[in-house]
Amino acid sequence: MKTKIYKLNFKTPVYIGTNSPTLSHSDYIVHADTMFSAIVNCWLKLYPEDRGILFSDNDSVSVGFDLFKISSAFPFYKETLFLPKPESIEFKNCEDLKAAKRAKFIEYSIFLDYLNGADVDNCEVSILEEDSRFIVSESNTASEKPGRFIYQSEVVRIKKNSITGQTLPYYFTRCHFKKESGLFLLAIFKNDEIERKFDASIRLLGDTGIGGERSIGHGLFWVEKSEIQLPVKGGESSEFINLSTYNPIGETENINFGDSYYVIQERKGWIEDYNSRGLRKNPVKMIMEGSVLNMKNNFKPCGSLILVSKPFPELGLTHNVYRYGCFFGFPINNMQEP
Repeated sequence: MKTKIYKLNFKTPVYIGTNSPTLSHSDYIVHADTMFSAIVNCWLKLYPEDRGILFSDNDSVSVGFDLFKISSAFPFYKETLFLPKPESIEFKNCEDLKAAKRAKFIEYSIFLDYLNGADVDNCEVSILEEDSRFIVSESNTASEKPGRFIYQSEVVRIKKNSITGQTLPYYFTRCHFKKESGLFLLAIFKNDEIERKFDASIRLLGDTGIGGERSIGHGLFWVEKSEIQLPVKGGESSEFINLSTYNPIGETENINFGDSYYVIQERKGWIEDYNSRGLRKNPVKMIMEGSVLNMKNNFKPCGSLILVSKPFPELGLTHNVYRYGCFFGFPINNMQEP
């Protein structure tokens, strides 16, 4: 299966929710479970007859899903892609070791070296001066250092108590992407028909928006699609790096957690179905992007869709709701399609 890359070029500011209970922080990543839900909502608007194809009618805690798999959406600037920094990397030769430890993203060339087994802990890298979240390679002189291509702005809003009439200010933070920058995601598909419908759905999503504050025009983007060529190397691998929100339900016995480097986050949120807005999804713990998993007996992680809400007809919810917990990533020391 060929890996496709979708670049989301934002036309308006975007608010990407975090685990913060307020709107005062915006993330730099659209996580795979959020992206999946948004795309599927658009899919069912275009192809409502596909609900039975996309989702099972049973009440299992988890459901297998093989129509397509996606990564989370990560930043890019022009031709430079940034991926999550693997949790196992230390970057011992970086001048600012504390900043390197706090950094969230590495340049694509460093990521490929890491997958191919290079000693990236001792490679020459630097922190992007304008934004310390990004690490770039010193040896890749052909790449243009992007400078600050993402910045945030804070807006003061007013909320009014519907009972007392009292007004209170609150702060809303949004992300801005400079021209020729944005977020990208990787995807693979079961067949051409699924890919065609996915393309239509993500383009509709670009016209309706992703993230918060869509009612005032936030989160609009246009899509640039291409194919990404990944070097392939034979052999087996016991370690994998995760690029999505992965729930290992039914697979935990195949993971050597003691030899893995991982971050777990509780994912929660609201149901986006138009008829049942206001209902919360049950929280689910996920293994997050950048986690490095050591697997037993060359087992390849897969993951599944996780049931987070059963039908609630009294409040307008007539179907099961799932959260995306499928693995999307690559074996380390053995480049091949995910």
